[in-house]
Amino acid sequence: MNNKTFKFGIIAMSVALMAGCQTTVSSADNLYNQYRAKPNNKAFAIGTNNVAGAAWGAPSTSEAMALAKKTCVDSGGNNCSVTEVNGSPDLPPITNPAPL
Repeated sequence: MNNKTFKFGIIAMSVALMAGCQTTVSSADNLYNQYRAKPNNKAFAIGTNNVAGAAWGAPSTSEAMALAKKTCVDSGGNNCSVTEVNGSPDLPPITNPAPL
């Protein structure tokens, strides 16, 4: 099995288990490209230090937003905030945000 196939398998398994993904500064662009290709109920967050987090396949947009922010913070992001939901920079209003 080549390295790319192994990495894809790890990413796919992680998505299935937690509906989210973590990243580091050097792979924020790669994560963004993965995020853009995923189905809705997805969100992308980035910190002021360019560490990002994303989530997809969540039951709701509110949960996707909370997971994206959490993965950003867990990856070392500072002051992480959601920048896109479902591929759009227009963020929907949050009525009952999911806890971090």
